[in-house]
Amino acid sequence: MNTRRTPKRIAVGALMSGGIALAAAGLSAGTAEAVGGPLRWCPGQPLPGGGVKWDMSVCHTYYYVMTGQGNSGSPYIWDGPNPPGYQPPPNMPPLWVP
Repeated sequence: MNTRRTPKRIAVGALMSGGIALAAAGLSAGTAEAVGGPLRWCPGQPLPGGGVKWDMSVCHTYYYVMTGQGNSGSPYIWDGPNPPGYQPPPNMPPLWVP
């Protein structure tokens, strides 16, 4: 029997158990959270995305939206208040019908 490996196994087991306990208690890394806006762009700042067509001499309030819902020349940037809500994707036909 190798007695040198036993303390190492005990230490690794204790550390792993502690890590699992912390994760279960919610003390691990935070959950990702989406930032919906509103966001603000003013002259002198870099543009938020390619294809934006708005008045470059005034500040703008904008939101990131799903592709195709943009109103600013960019397919994913909504310029102004009240962006459109989430629209689910269209229904797809079943791939196999018996």
